[in-house]
Amino acid sequence: MCGRETSFVYDAIPFADAVSAGSASALKDPHCDASMVVWKLERRDSDRPVTKGVARAEGSAAVASEIRRLYDAGAALGDERLRPQDIAVLVRNHFEGMIVQRTLSASDIPSVRQGHESVFDTFEAMELERILQAVAQPRREPVLRGALVTDLMGLDVSELLGLEENSSDWDVWLARFHRWHERWRRNGFMRMFRELTSECEVLPRVAGLADGERRLTNLLHLAECVAAGASRHTDISVVLNWFSTMRQDPSRAEESTLLRLESDENRVRIVTMHASKGLQYPVVFVPFAWEGTLKARQASSVFFHDASAEDSLWVDFGSEEFEIHQTRAKEEELAENLRLLYVALTRAQSRCYLAYGAVNGAATSALSWLLHRPAQKEEENGMGLADRLASNFKILSDEDLDDALKALSKASGGVIEIQCLPEQVPAADEAGQEKPQRLKARQASRQLSRSWQMGSFSSLSTGHDSTLPDYDPQVQPGPSEGERDFFSFPRGARAGTCLHRIFELIDFCNDSGAGHDHTVLQVLGEYGFDDHWTPVINNMLKQVLSVPLDGQDLQLGTLKRRDRVDEVAFCYPVDELDSARWRDVLSRHTEGLHPAVRAAIDSDGFDVLTGFMRGFIDLVFFHDGRFFLADYKSNYLGPHFSDYGDRELDNVMHRSAYTLQYLIYSVALHRWLRTRIVDYHYDHHFGGVYYLFLRGMHPAHIGSGVFFDRPQGSLIADLDLLVGGST
Repeated sequence: MCGRETSFVYDAIPFADAVSAGSASALKDPHCDASMVVWKLERRDSDRPVTKGVARAEGSAAVASEIRRLYDAGAALGDERLRPQDIAVLVRNHFEGMIVQRTLSASDIPSVRQGHESVFDTFEAMELERILQAVAQPRREPVLRGALVTDLMGLDVSELLGLEENSSDWDVWLARFHRWHERWRRNGFMRMFRELTSECEVLPRVAGLADGERRLTNLLHLAECVAAGASRHTDISVVLNWFSTMRQDPSRAEESTLLRLESDENRVRIVTMHASKGLQYPVVFVPFAWEGTLKARQASSVFFHDASAEDSLWVDFGSEEFEIHQTRAKEEELAENLRLLYVALTRAQSRCYLAYGAVNGAATSALSWLLHRPAQKEEENGMGLADRLASNFKILSDEDLDDALKALSKASGGVIEIQCLPEQVPAADEAGQEKPQRLKARQASRQLSRSWQMGSFSSLSTGHDSTLPDYDPQVQPGPSEGERDFFSFPRGARAGTCLHRIFELIDFCNDSGAGHDHTVLQVLGEYGFDDHWTPVINNMLKQVLSVPLDGQDLQLGTLKRRDRVDEVAFCYPVDELDSARWRDVLSRHTEGLHPAVRAAIDSDGFDVLTGFMRGFIDLVFFHDGRFFLADYKSNYLGPHFSDYGDRELDNVMHRSAYTLQYLIYSVALHRWLRTRIVDYHYDHHFGGVYYLFLRGMHPAHIGSGVFFDRPQGSLIADLDLLVGGST
């Protein structure tokens, strides 16, 4: 095949006959004796070449079918049956390798991709980047949708459409991504990654895929790399830019980012031609041997070696001699195609398969040159060798290609056999054979106690764990221009999280409306709200901060930074907490209970909890020698301040189980103060609980939107004992 003159384009690259060492065992195949098999890729349309996509799909499917045929036929090397690790599929790049691996996986043929591939050049890296972009920009719903349909997150298109039709379910996902964004910002990447993968069951899902071991290895490796990058850059956007750079140019990655290989035992190797140099395999497949696209054909700049300057490397960005240099660059690429094919063909010890035909890109392939090359001295309109080769190839029919292959087979003396692409071999059950039973994990036959766990207000009140803040469950359409006031501010999870974030960032003592403009504008933008809402939010802040919470002098607007702590996280141990005992404690204190708590006694039901209680208190502040806790509520109860009166607030506190929530919070604050204040006494130091329904608060409507309770000290003491655990 390579024995003719100028087989490698240039006279300076001679061909030396190779003689087999004779140590390799011959492949015993009852259906074929040839050492080389060339598969013909035939056109569907006589006027058009086969597309690359079709050729890649058919070539990789042919590899899977032939490997299965060899297994089923009992092919052997000497006295040993052919094993998966005896087979290698050689590809030009990792994209082709990924196609082959997916096809083999679909046929239940285990494989491993080998070589110096970076983990950033994997499918998992692409999917993780989508997810991290959504975590970084949770307000961008198209980005979030792209993240949800990844294999890692597990949603399909129909499920995504279902989310768009059910706004409450969509709100849950929005809130999750906002929460993961905050977790990354506050606690670092790895904490967020663990929380995300745990909540969405990512790791079991990936492990259950056909190539789960490889993909899970890649995902966890990527997480380590991102965590290392995040340790050097705390800003999320900087980490994402770094990740994107690594994805675009994996060659920049460090040694630690090279793929970690799973066991090669009993797996077909998928190797790039470059990485295969110096290696040998009993059986080799080269399914994309037709590929020969020359990058220099469409390039605006070309690299070439200048023979007049001792073959030094030059780059031409568009000089007057660009066409001459482009011709030289194309010839050098053609020569490189030939060297790569030579490497691929000489890796096989017993048999080599390759595919060839009229495919897009095959005109300047190595096989095209070896089988159809023009006369070396011939000149046609000043065209170089590569252009003449492409021109000649275009006029060849399938019959011409077939004749060339037959001539090659005849000249080989039977060593080379020409075959049509093998038909796809049906799965065992489709062929009427009993399909081997797949192994699967045993199913648990007994129920394990779920009482020892991490609990929260949401898990107790709804029966499922969720750390969503409290806001209206559904997003409502925004108002038309001219209707904008805070009553008409959008509802839903995104709006609630946005408002919580604003209160966390602003300085309460800044009584200048303009002083909050920058923060409000920035946060509205982060959560995807129109900046036209800025004056509405500023006006709301002015009203809320100036409301006398106690009807006298206690206003949020008088609290200095040193007297408040925002987003107070707590986690305390609990011991066999159940709703019956909880109600029993409340029943013993009915005389001092707030009406909303009294109404909730019979409705607060939850499973037994042993473990830890966790949560976040929106605000803890110090005023007049006492500590208070406050929770912001963005619930929409109506378009009038009268809709936020005492009776209405009592109803929503009872209906939404907020009474259970603030008692849990009160125990948390009580326990914390007890460990911080030497002479702590509940009656002296605990000021009470404020639930602030922001839409209903206005200084001209005293009491509207403000729920207050100061649970009895004896009740909190009894609840503390009931909760148990060690503090």
